[in-house]
Amino acid sequence: MTTEDIVKAEDIVSLLICMQGNNITWKSMFGTVDEYQKWLLNAVYDKSRFKVFGVFDDERKVLGYLVMELVGSYNHKELFIHDAFISENHRKNGLSQLLFKPVVNAVVTTNIKRLKWASTQVPEGFWKDKCFGFEVKTLKYYYIDRDEKLMEHHKMLGGNNENL
Repeated sequence: MTTEDIVKAEDIVSLLICMQGNNITWKSMFGTVDEYQKWLLNAVYDKSRFKVFGVFDDERKVLGYLVMELVGSYNHKELFIHDAFISENHRKNGLSQLLFKPVVNAVVTTNIKRLKWASTQVPEGFWKDKCFGFEVKTLKYYYIDRDEKLMEHHKMLGGNNENL
């Protein structure tokens, strides 16, 4: 299994098939499934704002996906996770770790100050006990500040994303 950008037409079709199992996001953010599909497709094609990653099996079927966006000004950028979903029959086999890799990579390699997500769109099992071992703070959103402690922790783990 691999985690990759969703870019090819066949990957997008597989993403839409996988998306049919995600009743959480469209019910909390959108009025209909059609509006959610439209937003998801816009995210796939708007590479300047969004990154959409999928976890693929050996047959290139999408088993889960992640939608994230880099927002903010030059001095205070935030990485916002809009949506994370794993097919129900694949939730207990470590796919959330694979899906989390692009987030970890973005946090430690870009100039962001905060990782942020909404509790309703990102299930607790996706982030619980996986956020670099740091306290997860919450206001309306959950977030982790990218600071010296985070970078030191990353270096202690060998400085590469395979150990996270």
